[in-house]
Amino acid sequence: MYAQKKKPLHLRKDPYLILYIDEFRIRSKLILEKPLKIKSNINKEEMLSLKQLKNDKDIKILPADKGNATVIMNTIDYNTKILNMITEEKLTTINLNPTDLLVSFDVVSLFTNVPVDKTLSIVKNKLENDSSFKDRTKLNVTAFMELLTLCIKTTYFQLENDFYQQDFGMAMGSSLSPIMSNIFMEYFEETYVKNYTNKPKIWWRYVDDVFSVWPHGQDSLTQFLNFLNNIEPTIKFTLELEENNKLPFLDVMVSKNVQEISNFQTNVYRKKTNTNRYLNFDSNHHLSVKKGIIKSLYDRAKLVSSNLNIFDQEKDHIKNILKENAYPEGFVEKTLLQIENPPNNNQNRQNPTSNMTIPYIPRISERLKRLGNEFNIRTTFKTNNTLRSILTHTKPKNKDQNEKNCIYKIPCQCGKHYIGETSRPLDVRVKEHKNYVRDYQVDRSHLAKHVWDNGHQINWKQASIIQKEPNFGKRKLKESACIKLNGGVIPEQCHLMGEGQLATQCSEGSMRHSYITRPCSCFFLYRKSMQLKNKSSVLLVQKGN
Repeated sequence: MYAQKKKPLHLRKDPYLILYIDEFRIRSKLILEKPLKIKSNINKEEMLSLKQLKNDKDIKILPADKGNATVIMNTIDYNTKILNMITEEKLTTINLNPTDLLVSFDVVSLFTNVPVDKTLSIVKNKLENDSSFKDRTKLNVTAFMELLTLCIKTTYFQLENDFYQQDFGMAMGSSLSPIMSNIFMEYFEETYVKNYTNKPKIWWRYVDDVFSVWPHGQDSLTQFLNFLNNIEPTIKFTLELEENNKLPFLDVMVSKNVQEISNFQTNVYRKKTNTNRYLNFDSNHHLSVKKGIIKSLYDRAKLVSSNLNIFDQEKDHIKNILKENAYPEGFVEKTLLQIENPPNNNQNRQNPTSNMTIPYIPRISERLKRLGNEFNIRTTFKTNNTLRSILTHTKPKNKDQNEKNCIYKIPCQCGKHYIGETSRPLDVRVKEHKNYVRDYQVDRSHLAKHVWDNGHQINWKQASIIQKEPNFGKRKLKESACIKLNGGVIPEQCHLMGEGQLATQCSEGSMRHSYITRPCSCFFLYRKSMQLKNKSSVLLVQKGN
């Protein structure tokens, strides 16, 4: 009935692979160690303003859901608005008549108004009548519906320090919401729209937006709208009628022209709220990202424009927009030329053996990418510090995750747990542990070694603080006591040992050592009697021999 549990992953040690990785590591290290002065792309005044905006708790800075605009709201107004929300085929193949009306329908807040119980019933009925269902899963329909119901009805979200359970509709942001909404709308259309007396000539829906051609006159259109709005109490439609034979739908302006064979003309449509703002050329992103923006605008123009004249006008508009966003004219022209005449570089190209994602740092990242190409590694870049990541914060942080100078515990699914200490915010230290696990750095962390050796899952979200202690020496002693008093502790490696070496374990389950940055539970006496040069290690006196 249920899928079998995956066997633990065991990696085979290949000496040639180790040499291969070591060479890549050494050459990468040489690139990173070479001093290179990176010039900031914002000045001191902008940096000061950024810090002030980031620390201003009286405002919320958010990206608009459409138009690539930025919205600034008072925090009180933002919270009030959220609380109020909580409590409440191609067109050219169609033959048109001069009296046909272009119409668009929009379902008001579809996701949050979908009748969940009814949709679950529709899904169950479909599965029970699907003869291929048993070939696609080992679950029966009853078990599948139990899991689906659990996923849909156990949604909650946090606003400030309060948690809320959604009591109707599908949750915004859930991957199941568009699927379930489409299933319901498909049922709605099959049952009601297709069986209506005066059916529309066209009814094309994309999620909650419908493009339609109505051939029965405006009076009957009003009756049809009333009919749709009286079927389900929570499903309501709004209507937009053509003006001057034109109707915007999504990002396309559809123009009716019954004098020509094609009947329709289409071009790119931009709302009045559109800001024409795209990634600025001076932003700290790789050139491939900026070329990608040009290509996406070009591809949309080519796809939407119904004739060459419209396409050429859209290309000129794109060039003007990019100029407003500081894109050099030569760079734009060269990129467009490459798009229109792509080089044939696919011959003799090998599939990459692995992928690597690194932060984008000008000149350094390009060199690492070229090095990766030599080793047949696909390299992609990421940007960590963006205006959005700095200024936009709608989700409250777990208070524990912000605490510094603490002894913490990270549990594993097997019942064991890792205990450590840190002077930095807990979320920073937990992120390091995640990276060790993700990157198979078993030589740096016994937590990572535990995961890879046993195939276990770490409960990162349940990382918690045991005690807080600002004094370094006392914190180390308390950490040792916590390790001693708590059973089932996952030990950690001694970081003073050579790279790639693991310490031998003592009888208490931790590691045998003389100098280490964290005390082992086999030590009973802790003295800060000898500081090493790096001021991070202490002398530990072992009990017994």
